[in-house]
Amino acid sequence: MEAADNVLLKTVLIHNKKNCLVTLFSTHICWGLTSCGADAIGQYLEPFYYQRHESVPIQEIIAITPEKIQHAQEKKQNASLGIELISLETRSFCLHVVKRVGGHRWRVRKVIFDCPDGQACGDWIDAVQSRLNSKEYGRPKHLLTFINPFGGKRKAVKIYEEKIEPLFYLAGIASEVIVTERANHAHDYILEEDLRHYDGIICVGGDGMFAELLNGLLRRTQQDAGIHDANQETKLVNPRLKLGVIPGGSTDAVVYTTCGINDPVTSALHIIIGETVGVDVCSIHQENQILRYCVSMLAYGYFGDVLIDSEKHRWMGPKRYDWSGFKRWCKKFVYEAEISYLECPDTRHHPRDGSRCFAGCEICNSIQHSEGESLYSDDKWQTFQGRFISFQSITMPCRCDLSPNGVSPSQHLSNGYTDLIIAKECSQVDFLRHMWRVKSKTTDQFDFDFVEVHRVKAFKFRPILEDGEDEENDDSNGRQRLRTRQLRASSWNCDGEVLTEGFIDVKVHHQLIKLFARNIEDERQLKTDFCETSCYSCSARR
Repeated sequence: MEAADNVLLKTVLIHNKKNCLVTLFSTHICWGLTSCGADAIGQYLEPFYYQRHESVPIQEIIAITPEKIQHAQEKKQNASLGIELISLETRSFCLHVVKRVGGHRWRVRKVIFDCPDGQACGDWIDAVQSRLNSKEYGRPKHLLTFINPFGGKRKAVKIYEEKIEPLFYLAGIASEVIVTERANHAHDYILEEDLRHYDGIICVGGDGMFAELLNGLLRRTQQDAGIHDANQETKLVNPRLKLGVIPGGSTDAVVYTTCGINDPVTSALHIIIGETVGVDVCSIHQENQILRYCVSMLAYGYFGDVLIDSEKHRWMGPKRYDWSGFKRWCKKFVYEAEISYLECPDTRHHPRDGSRCFAGCEICNSIQHSEGESLYSDDKWQTFQGRFISFQSITMPCRCDLSPNGVSPSQHLSNGYTDLIIAKECSQVDFLRHMWRVKSKTTDQFDFDFVEVHRVKAFKFRPILEDGEDEENDDSNGRQRLRTRQLRASSWNCDGEVLTEGFIDVKVHHQLIKLFARNIEDERQLKTDFCETSCYSCSARR
């Protein structure tokens, strides 16, 4: 229950031409219709005056602005003089708040209040703005923004100028905008420039653009901390800056997974309110060198080849992935590797446990990891060796329009593990059935004999490229000779970017970065438009 001494301001104001008792608490603002007149403003009104009320957390107030409205008394006076004037004294203010319109989509809602005089209006604006500026909410004030004009449907610049920039201006966020001109433009800028005066780095683009920011920021952070060479045992440093992404790409899996929808306005509002979620990151090593960082999907085999082939058809836009996927499915390439992994010791957490990761996820908040724990001294490593069509490491659910539940629906944003999905050698029809189920909201895509899934803390991948036990052929002299068959090599699909090194070691770092997002809200548990919070007034009324 909100204590009475947490009431910062309490006044009877006019909302929708009716008297409202408006109360500002330290955590939220509450207003409701009253059965009293404005003459009761001098009294400390009791909660029973409420007839109907609403509440908005301070966190979800985008901005408070003065509203230029000509009041009824002024209109009457001006009409008698035969003139139309608007008072220079502002007696109304507007709250710009988050409005949920369904399907995880957020919009801005305006709530206007009329005050008895200009002094009261100024007091309300100052009081609410003071709460918005509080450091406890972590709202960004100065952002570094990269725009990828070539990703997806090539509309990133238009998206920013028409939808995002006005919202940032309303919220008082200064943004330094850089339109990228080449690959790794953002990555190189982050490595070289002074970032001390920024609160966060965001991009308008797809998963590849976000991966560029992720790798640039993590490399810069380790570089500043004096970490130049690192193996799986190295404890990495968490960046000070937060990352954000506004969708403008082809798949937008990171945005879809953390916001529930690939909608630019929704993502911008998540950034504005400053709420963050910790996200796990995989570091990809070769000996004592970090090759890349990965936050969503690392794939070898089928999905690696699809990415390489799709690069030849960029002119097709997002459809290039469907075309390349169809071509690779027709050819049915098979790969072989030795994969060692350190499985999650808690048998309650598994890729098929049926759990879902929502905002305030209890699993993500309860799991603790020690970055100092040794991986090489552990004797619990398990090994898989065999042929497969596809190998995937999924570190977040990887939701998108084509896969609303995700590639691994029970994966979490910050449980400290990655899910290995191995589709072993099978018929083309069976592999197609497995991929088709990824699109479904009800069926289990792992319910096949040829699919293995493991939740792991780290793994080592060693491709096998030669097989000397294939068959024997007679040479020209009739002697038996063993023929060495070359197995097919693939490349890695690392968050939508190509990684050519085959032999790698991978470790998951628990909540290595902070992302501007709340995680997907469970719409079944969202509050109604009317106040259901534990505020002082409403609890007393109930």
